[in-house]
This record gives sequence, C-alpha cells and structure tokens, in this order.
Amino acid sequence: MPSRPMMCFKCAVPRELVRVSPLAPGYELREFECPRCGKVLRLTTKIGNGKA
Repeated sequence: MPSRPMMCFKCAVPRELVRVSPLAPGYELREFECPRCGKVLRLTTKIGNGKA
C-alpha cells in the first residue's frame, strides 16, 4: 500500500480504496474512488513474489 493516499487528479482530495480483486497469480486489481466526483482509478498491483 502506498505511504501517501492516492489523490484525485480532478478534485485533489484523497481517493478511497473501494475494491481489491484477484487477477492472475501474484497480481491484484485495486480500485480507488474519489468521494467528491466519483471517478474510479484502477491499478494492477504485483503482490508477493509472483509464484503461487
């Protein structure tokens, strides 16, 4: 998890983590939503060492 909160590019407020979904082994999809404008940022994140 990043040490700083994900910021909305439009509103400049911290986004909230709303969903974490598993993808391929060792990867997950994280969705961050802006509480003000509702825009969603989707990030693919590598977790662990990638071996399952």
